[in-house]
Amino acid sequence: MPNRFLDTINTMRSDEPLDMDAARRIIGQLTEDMGKRILGQEHMIRRVVAAAVLGKHVLIEGMPGEAKTTCVSEFAARVGLRFRRVQFVPDMLPGDLIGSRQLELDKKTGQPDLIFKDGPLCATVVVADEINRAPSKVQAAMLEVMAEKQITRIDKDESHTPYHPEDRAELAELRKKHPMCFGVPLPDPDDRNRVTQVVFATQNPVEQEGTYPLSEASTDRFTFKVLVQPPSILHYTSIAKVNIYRQSQAPRPAVVEKAPAPRQPAVAQATAPAPSPAGVPSPGAPASAEASSPVATKPAAASAAQPAAGGPGNGQGSPTAQPEKPEAWTDPIPVWLKTVSFFQGIRDKLFASRDSMMQHVLDKKPGLWDRVRLVIMLTHYVNADGDLTLTADDSELPDSLRGHHQDELRKLLAEWNRVGEPNSDAIRRQIDALITKSMFEYVERGSSPRGLIDWLQAAVADAFIEGSQVVSRRHFRGVAVDVLRHRISLSAQAAANRIGSPDFITMLVQNLLADSENEEAEDSYPLLNIAV
Repeated sequence: MPNRFLDTINTMRSDEPLDMDAARRIIGQLTEDMGKRILGQEHMIRRVVAAAVLGKHVLIEGMPGEAKTTCVSEFAARVGLRFRRVQFVPDMLPGDLIGSRQLELDKKTGQPDLIFKDGPLCATVVVADEINRAPSKVQAAMLEVMAEKQITRIDKDESHTPYHPEDRAELAELRKKHPMCFGVPLPDPDDRNRVTQVVFATQNPVEQEGTYPLSEASTDRFTFKVLVQPPSILHYTSIAKVNIYRQSQAPRPAVVEKAPAPRQPAVAQATAPAPSPAGVPSPGAPASAEASSPVATKPAAASAAQPAAGGPGNGQGSPTAQPEKPEAWTDPIPVWLKTVSFFQGIRDKLFASRDSMMQHVLDKKPGLWDRVRLVIMLTHYVNADGDLTLTADDSELPDSLRGHHQDELRKLLAEWNRVGEPNSDAIRRQIDALITKSMFEYVERGSSPRGLIDWLQAAVADAFIEGSQVVSRRHFRGVAVDVLRHRISLSAQAAANRIGSPDFITMLVQNLLADSENEEAEDSYPLLNIAV
């Protein structure tokens, strides 16, 4: 299957700013092409692509054989990023991930020396397969890379960013020649804020023997927690055909004819590119050769525009003089770095610029932002009385609101009486009815502030991938469960009553973020009488 993402990235000039409309089309092509390989898992594909756009991490939970690892490896191959997969087992050590010292001959002195070898965490895309099978000290090494974007060596007092050594050396040379790519500076290997690394962790929800469940603080570092469901029965036939066909197309020994002839592969790989005289790998070469190449190939359009020497370029059969190309075009940036800059350019446009989609929510839709903040605050709400009435008098609110954040929430609810607020009475009754629901009896732990940040960023990324120019309530609703399900803890009594955190989240967003005929007008007015 042709790789439209890499083909398009290779034809884009690195010395030109990134066009967001073109970026939307490229992301759409990537999602569509992955859906042809990973059948019946559109939801997981969308979250994997969103995590790459955000530079965040995903925890994927599902039964074995539901294409969790295949989806991530397919994504890494299509975007041309360095990919490493680690199978977690109970006897692992942190050095198996971050690296260790090995006895080798020093190239300069020729004497044996202990040389530090980076581990599999030094990659752009990392898959931690069955992360809950490794002990806590190994999980801690993984989580440091996710949260701090650095690797602390155990053998000596120093740390470094998780760039692969080859990428680090290549960046040092390229930063001297090409300071920018797609309108963003080339990343600095020593700047942790600009390191692009996405960790996809998987875990099996049914097996408990020999597992070490992730702590609440650990799961909070994942932006999404995706529960993979079995595909529809309509996809089963296609899944069987595609996978069995791919296995049957594996390279086989060549057939030698009676006449002397060079050995040729009998059947080419199904994903290998067609041969061409421009130095493209032959049909027997691996399909990912282009993605793993350190330097991007020249665009086909640029090659076709050059007539061959002695050809009919000027109509007389004589060679035509070609104009000099800019340095950024003759010395292309590696494809992996173009992909990194592509995603970084999208993030800058979505979050860093003054007219970004995120800034539009904060400045133009304060009512929507207030509703989102209220959802996060209400995840900390504790209703032990079962019956309460919302009043403007702070003293009349229930004693079940305790603690620092409970006091803040109690004050917010008491001040929900802005004069002149459109539909203020209706909103007040809505909140009153919401917090009297018995489901609040099961709340033990609410979302962290990181959950609020990730929810906003995930909603913006979802709107971008969908092709929308603005963020609305439905984008927040669409990602709420995947962003918050692992950040809200309910009691054992809730589990006994078959009530999970997705039910609680759905109840909140359906009440506070429901569609409305006057949605634009309501979201343009701030709801809470508090300072930002």
